Amino acid sequence: MVRKFKFNPGNKVEVSNDRGGGIYCSWSTATIVSVNAINIYTSCLSNQELKRQRRENRISELPDCLLLHILSFLEARDAVRTCILSKRWKDLCKRLTTLTYTPSLFTSSYYGYDWYAKCPKSLHLPALRTLHLKFFNFVATHDHCAEPFSNCHVLNTLVISGCSLIEDAQVLCISNQTLSNLTISYVSADQFSLSTPNLSSFTIKGSSLFHQPLASTCNLSFLQQVTFTGMDGYFTIGEASIFLRWLQVFANVKILKVGSAVLETIHNEFRLNPISKKAQPPRFVRLELFIVYKHFTDEEETLASKQEIMEVVEHLLQNTTSMPRVDII
Repeated sequence: MVRKFKFNPGNKVEVSNDRGGGIYCSWSTATIVSVNAINIYTSCLSNQELKRQRRENRISELPDCLLLHILSFLEARDAVRTCILSKRWKDLCKRLTTLTYTPSLFTSSYYGYDWYAKCPKSLHLPALRTLHLKFFNFVATHDHCAEPFSNCHVLNTLVISGCSLIEDAQVLCISNQTLSNLTISYVSADQFSLSTPNLSSFTIKGSSLFHQPLASTCNLSFLQQVTFTGMDGYFTIGEASIFLRWLQVFANVKILKVGSAVLETIHNEFRLNPISKKAQPPRFVRLELFIVYKHFTDEEETLASKQEIMEVVEHLLQNTTSMPRVDII
């Protein structure tokens, strides 16, 4: 077998194999020729230059602020894993200001709290500004109270979702002097307690409004917006008195947003248990806007359903002297 090489303009190489029965062209050899050329070029570089190229790490040369911004998009476990890359990365993750942690679905269960990740009794994260936790169990620190966030000294935004209290913990205490935005979504606890003097926005999703009491150690004088939502409208009875106690805590709010399913639950209790209407709502001192979110479409809306919603709204605002604007959207 005879191999023939033909060099064409433009550095193209044609390689043919003559096996007696004809000419067969193979271009794969041309690729090898190209690779060999690169290897020849590389071999010509000095050893010192090769070592310099291998040592070069352009990502690690980026400023801390940019690296921290990149790490903020990672899950907490992945961000922490970067500490083994080099000395440059060893302590970088400790300065993250945003942290998101969701246990793997293979190690957690929606139906069994025993499979949830266990949160430390106290989180010592002095630089953390934003924290998202999903599917965690909280344990008590003292007097059956779980208080995990008090040592996050610059925390601004906290979102806890699908979490629960275990062992002897009964009260979930959100205690933080700098916290401004708080979201509680489907969290199981016997009681909630707030010690958040700088809170400006609060959102709660789920049926806790009618089953778990809420207390606060401060009057929340900076509160701008409160949102009650996430109920599915199929609850047949609830504890309206518990919901009214939640409203008492938020009497200083400026904008109140309530899902129509919440109001329908209250209306059902008023209908089934008329004595529940004797519970007095708060006197909203700064309320400017009351927004009702409809869980039904315009086609499903009836005059009766809208009237029922407005009856509950009027009941909730009966002690408010300066009537706010009411929007149903």
